[in-house]
Amino acid sequence: MEQWVQIISTYGVSIAAMIALAVYIVKKDKENQAVINEIMSEHKSEVNDLRKTIENNTLIVTKLYERLSNEK
Repeated sequence: MEQWVQIISTYGVSIAAMIALAVYIVKKDKENQAVINEIMSEHKSEVNDLRKTIENNTLIVTKLYERLSNEK
């Protein structure tokens, strides 16, 4: 019994600190993942808007090219 008390008094603080650190890391990881998912969602929306804009610009440039080609 005395041996267990000595082990706990020797390593107890270290074990408690490791457990607390592990809980903190898991909590922060979940928070960071939520932020990353939000940023990725916003980025996906921005990329879709950019894609639509590029498609519209391509269409306009194509029409302009056709119109200029017909004038010659």
